[in-house]
Amino acid sequence: MTDTLAHSLPALSPEQALQALQAGNRRFALGAGIHPNQTLNRRDEIVPAQQPFAVVIGCSDSRVPPEIIFDCGLGDLFVVRSAGHVLDDATVGSVQYAVEILGVKLILVLGHSDCGAVKAAVEGVKASGCLGALLEGLAPILAEAGAGGGDLLGAGVIKNIQRTVTGLRGETWTPNLTIVGALYNLKSGLITLNP
Repeated sequence: MTDTLAHSLPALSPEQALQALQAGNRRFALGAGIHPNQTLNRRDEIVPAQQPFAVVIGCSDSRVPPEIIFDCGLGDLFVVRSAGHVLDDATVGSVQYAVEILGVKLILVLGHSDCGAVKAAVEGVKASGCLGALLEGLAPILAEAGAGGGDLLGAGVIKNIQRTVTGLRGETWTPNLTIVGALYNLKSGLITLNP
């Protein structure tokens, strides 16, 4: 890391950051968002450097935009999204950048109900190329999810969140971080921590 890329750490502790995400999510779910940090002044303020208070790794699903569902604004979150939040080198490298260069101490893995990528894996959809590789990356969760019987899609979504959290905790650069899983409910708009 070079000194020119590093800057002061975000002011929030991991616990405070998680509380801020939860409070923002409650505001969003109630339709009482305050839409912070979305002004022209804020845009100008963050031009020299970013200091996000959390990393959110989530699914690319258009119904689950982290800045909106957590009622956050410009520069608040470092967001990494891919279908099914599958971990690959680019995803992990992006999170590592936020941790090692930007000093973020909280990582939230955000899955959601009715995830299309998990659903495709559950249904055994076959695809070629990169999409095929993505679906194959989700395949290991199916055996775990199916062991409990019942709602395979719901169980698969939860197992996928847990798997991503476990994968990140296994990285050598994450031992002093807070890594939390969360499940977003498309109907209620609310998250549940550690599903």
